Amino acid sequence: MPSEENVIKEKGRGPAREKIALAVVVGILLLIAISVVVRDRMALNEAFRSVGDTNPDIRLWALEVILPYGDRAIPRLMDELQSQQGIGLAMCAIIAGRLRVEQAVPRLIEILSDPSWKVRQSAASALGRLKATEAVTPLIKCLGDKVMSVRRNSAIALGRIGEASRPAAPKLIELLSSATELRQVKMAAARALGRIGDERALQPILKLLDPKDFDFGKAAVRALGDLGSPKAVEPLCKFLTGKGMEDLPPAIRVAGVKALVKIGDKRAVPTLKVLADGTKTISWLVRQAAVEALAKMGE
Repeated sequence: MPSEENVIKEKGRGPAREKIALAVVVGILLLIAISVVVRDRMALNEAFRSVGDTNPDIRLWALEVILPYGDRAIPRLMDELQSQQGIGLAMCAIIAGRLRVEQAVPRLIEILSDPSWKVRQSAASALGRLKATEAVTPLIKCLGDKVMSVRRNSAIALGRIGEASRPAAPKLIELLSSATELRQVKMAAARALGRIGDERALQPILKLLDPKDFDFGKAAVRALGDLGSPKAVEPLCKFLTGKGMEDLPPAIRVAGVKALVKIGDKRAVPTLKVLADGTKTISWLVRQAAVEALAKMGE
């Protein structure tokens, strides 16, 4: 039979063992946490070292590594925005836009005048994603850039910023109306003007409606929907169902139906009913879109 002293010692070993086990578990968890932090730091370091690589596949890998870190990548990103150059700086601008890093806006505005067009176009795109109203004036300046992609991205950015970009309307209308401007820029300018909501753009956008040009036609009807002007209803209806428009591509008609819904003017109902009733020449996609549009308009 164990003595009283042995029983006491035996009972005392239980709590001691539990404390040791707990300490071991805590130690293991701490080591795991440290290893994760170290691993993450190493991965970010390697990815940021690779953003300026000449191999586009490596740059894409770096982007895919960095983006999931979200806010944890921002401190390093802010440092890289100051130290990187060329394609590396362009990639950092892209990351800043994707992660919606608002504190990067002053630096992004600064690099809109970078010697590299890749940096300028990436900075413009990022500022649009960030809806940076303070960037409107420098982005307007970029609409005159000698490189097409910088002008296009600047127009897109101004459209994303929205109503605060109204001062850009005259320059965007100028681009849209230019006989020499490239089509990619014109389409971006049309969409931007629609999103900005300046009715001065109505006639220039209407002139872009072309049943024989898929890209211009689709860009114009989308812009008219964004603009939301009741003055666009009649010309838009005529474009969708008028004489000579039998071969209008279904995608343009669907976009036009959606534009009429956005405008919300009841004068569009007869046209929508024609498209909803349909004929063999009207795609079922168009008929479906028209039926849904009529329902949304209470018809």
